[in-house]
Amino acid sequence: MSKLTRSPLTGEWVVYAPRRGRRPIHYGKIEGCPFCPGNEYATPPAKLLYVRSSDGSIHRFKDGDGGRRSDWIVRVFDNLYPIFSDSPESVYGYHEVLVETPRHEDKPWSISIDQQAVAIQAALERIDTMRSDPKIGYVLLFKNYGRSAGASIEHMHMQIVASPILPPRVESELSSYRDGCPVCMLIRESPSVVSYDDIVVVCPKASFKPYEAMVTSIEHKHDIPRTESYIEALAKALVDVMHRLRLTLGEFEFNYWLHYGLTQDHHWHIEILPKTSIWAGLELGGWIYVNTLPPNEAADSLRRSSLQHP
Repeated sequence: MSKLTRSPLTGEWVVYAPRRGRRPIHYGKIEGCPFCPGNEYATPPAKLLYVRSSDGSIHRFKDGDGGRRSDWIVRVFDNLYPIFSDSPESVYGYHEVLVETPRHEDKPWSISIDQQAVAIQAALERIDTMRSDPKIGYVLLFKNYGRSAGASIEHMHMQIVASPILPPRVESELSSYRDGCPVCMLIRESPSVVSYDDIVVVCPKASFKPYEAMVTSIEHKHDIPRTESYIEALAKALVDVMHRLRLTLGEFEFNYWLHYGLTQDHHWHIEILPKTSIWAGLELGGWIYVNTLPPNEAADSLRRSSLQHP
C-alpha cells in the first residue's frame, strides 16, 4: 500500500511505495528484455501503440482482450511497479512507461530523428490525456538513463508520472515567474550550443553540474506546440545534444525531465543532468552546488564536438 506524506521540517513530499523495491534489473543481452518486441506479455497491455503501415503512415492502437501486438514502433503501458495508480491501495494518479523504440541497440545519441519524434509525440499524447483528469495536479515526463541514474531496464524508455499534487520543484520554479520569465532570462544570459528553428540548447547560467544542458523554445511558450514540424525540431535538438555529450563524455548516464507551464506566463523546458559528479554533504545538506566546469566552457566544448549524426 502506498502513502503520501509531507515533511513538517522541509515541506517536501514523500511517497512510500514498497512495490518499487521489487523492480527487475535488466542490462546487456536482448534475450529476456521485457521491452523488446516479442516479450510484450512481460508487461501490462499497452494503453497506446504506434504502428507504422507499409505506406509510412502511423496509426494508433491499444492492446485488448488479453492480446498483445508486437509490430509497434512506440509502446506505452502501466508501470508494473507504480508510484501512483488508480488502485484503492495506492496514492491516486498514473505511472506509465513509454518504450521509445523497438530496437534494443538504440541509444539516446544514435536513435533516428524520426523515431525520437514519434516517441515525443506519443509522450505528449499521454500527457494530454492524464492532465485532463481533474484529480491530477501535474504530469511529469522524465527519463532515467543508466544504472547510476536510476534506470532498472537498459532498453530506451521514458516514464510519465501523474500525481495529485504539484511537485515542489515545479511549484518553486513557477513562483520564480513573479519578476518575469526566468527561462527567457536564462536563454539571454547562458551560452548556447545549437538551435533548430525555435528550439535552442543552452548550458544554463548557474548549472548544477558539468555539462548540464537545457532544451527549450527561443520564443516564450508555456507548452510544446503539438505540430509535426515543431516536434521534429525538438527531436533534432535532443538527439544532437545527446550526440555531442556522448562525443565529449564518452558513455554517459543522465536524467532529464520536462517542465511545462500551467499558465501563459510560464515557459516549457527540458533539463538534462548528466551524471558527471556526485552530490555530497554541501549539496544535499545545504543545497549549495559545486560545479567544477563553468557553463561557457561546457558550451564551447559541446559546440566544438562533431555536428555529424552517426
